[in-house]
Amino acid sequence: MTSTDGADRGVLLVPGDDGATGVVLRAANGTARAAAMCALCRTTHSVGGVGLFAAPRSGAKGRQGDTVGTYICADLSCAEHVRVEKATAALKPAPGMTVDERRAGLRERAAEFVAAVTA
Repeated sequence: MTSTDGADRGVLLVPGDDGATGVVLRAANGTARAAAMCALCRTTHSVGGVGLFAAPRSGAKGRQGDTVGTYICADLSCAEHVRVEKATAALKPAPGMTVDERRAGLRERAAEFVAAVTA
C-alpha cells in the first residue's frame, strides 16, 4: 500500500491471476483511540496506529456513494509490518505465525477486501 497525498488517501494494490488490481482508499477522520488490530495484516498497534479506510464500490453502487470500509494500519505499511520478526512497543504481529504465514494471510485478506469493493 502507498500513500498518495499524505494524510487521507492511499492505494491498495493486490496481485491477482490477471495482474494487479488497485483500489483507492480514503481515510476517515481520526484514528483508533485505543490499541487496535489492522484487519489486513492482523498487526496490533498502539493508540493511533490503525484507522478506518473506505473505498467506493465499483459500478453503479459506487456512483451512488456506496463504499466498503475496514480498519487498516494508519501508515499503510501492512507489507512491512508482517515482516517484523518480534513484537516491539509499537507493533505486535500475530503470535505463533511465521513471516511467510503472515504474508500469505495479508495477501488473502487484501484480495477479499478488493473482491468486496469490485463485487
